[in-house]
Amino acid sequence: MWLLPILFFAYQFTFRLWLGLVKTDVMKQFSIDATGFGLLSSIYYYGYAGMQIPVGLLIARKGPGFALLAMAWLCGIGGLIFSYTNNYTLALLGRFFIGTGSAVGFLATCAVISLFFPKKDYARMVGLSFALGFCGAIFGGGPLSSLITKYSGQTVGVALSFGACLIGTFGYIFLRKPPRQTEDQPNTLNTNSSTTSVQLKSEDFWKLLSCKWIWMIGAVNLLLVGVMEGLVDAWGPDFLVQAYHYSNSEAAYLVSYIFFGLIMGGPLLTSFSKKFNTYTLIGLCGLGIFLFLTAVLTGIITNTLLLSALFLIIGVMCCYQALIFASIPQWVSARYLGVATAFLNCLNMAGGLFFHTLIGLTTDFFWAGELSATGAKVYDLTAYRYGLGLIPLSALVGTVIIFFVGYRLKKMTLPLISENR
Repeated sequence: MWLLPILFFAYQFTFRLWLGLVKTDVMKQFSIDATGFGLLSSIYYYGYAGMQIPVGLLIARKGPGFALLAMAWLCGIGGLIFSYTNNYTLALLGRFFIGTGSAVGFLATCAVISLFFPKKDYARMVGLSFALGFCGAIFGGGPLSSLITKYSGQTVGVALSFGACLIGTFGYIFLRKPPRQTEDQPNTLNTNSSTTSVQLKSEDFWKLLSCKWIWMIGAVNLLLVGVMEGLVDAWGPDFLVQAYHYSNSEAAYLVSYIFFGLIMGGPLLTSFSKKFNTYTLIGLCGLGIFLFLTAVLTGIITNTLLLSALFLIIGVMCCYQALIFASIPQWVSARYLGVATAFLNCLNMAGGLFFHTLIGLTTDFFWAGELSATGAKVYDLTAYRYGLGLIPLSALVGTVIIFFVGYRLKKMTLPLISENR
């Protein structure tokens, strides 16, 4: 049963990355500039981030099978709209539907784990789910690029759309009736877990929103996510083609090393957190992203093997997210665990809005005025470097903030939020 939601969790990574691989064709098709493409990329995250809590409620009330059916079909419909339209507004709607439907992937996976696995295996299965999910992201790199080259971006988009609907249908068939609960199963559908939000109340949100430290931690979560929700999602492959003269497939394969690093980084960093200060580790991850990505953007590394190694290390550093989410129980009591997780995850996904919009605007600002034969804007290496330079710069700001938070919280009584505080 667990394989069906985890399959969609991995699948939505592939669907998300598809747009970045057809970036040039999409900009020509809709006659848009970098700002327009940034909006097209970022609107995915309006749907994804905004639906975290509503989808959790849907799972709680209707079960993971129905939620997977409804949201996967919405994702598929969005893909079909995007694939067949020549209208930019409809393309935005389709991309929004894809993001909205994709929100069910991780939530349904956690729900099924809680229903079908003993409580003692919950953390291990969630970690394994992340690793398998990023395998979908790896497929969304080089292999998907090769398929696009062979069959066209539209054909691949249509296939992905029908695939999403198929996964959702099988999910509904096999996940409608959860097994009988035992005392050894966490049953997150009826508790204050991150999987759902069934017991969340308005006063819980207000109490959370009044804590400045949670906001600062959320800001760090957002500022460090630019590699995943900016570079990898859309802009990275084109930059590598421009800066290092790789083919589209070669650039996509190179970026996919970040996902290999993500698969390795979760277990590695969480094991380090048992021996070292968590805030220091998060800060070192942010500093590493700043330094290594700056080296890539400035072009001082020209060897493909070294570039692959840098992207692998950057992927490991991007697992700072695992450290943040694993530390939530230190900051809030059990009652607020679900709402805190949902809030920090929303801010994390809002990073996609932040980075795609600003990268598009910055790249447009530094456009040198060159046009293609069809009248589309052509961006030079300088424009890409300024646009993508926002990612390491934001990571540096996030690093400063987390070191400050760690220094101050050492002197404070935890948790920050509880029934009595």
